[in-house]
Amino acid sequence: MYRCQKCRRVVPAGMSAVKVVVKTRPKAYASRGQEQREYFRPPRRPVRPTGPAYDKGGEGREIVQELTVCPDCAAKMREQEQPSQTAET
Repeated sequence: MYRCQKCRRVVPAGMSAVKVVVKTRPKAYASRGQEQREYFRPPRRPVRPTGPAYDKGGEGREIVQELTVCPDCAAKMREQEQPSQTAET
């Protein structure tokens, strides 16, 4: 059981909760690790790779606010997000 953060109704047990993103913001990610080098000297013993040692960073979006809502409110919010499409012929 949980309380819907949109309609404030207590949802009965067994109904799934839906996470809805309400607000996002642009985010710039800085580079991490050492810069790529032109000259690479391999180690004397083989080393198991631990993953990428360099991340060049970039830009993206970050979640600011997220609501836990009931399936009914989630459906209503999806309808409000997408403009209604009318058939024009």
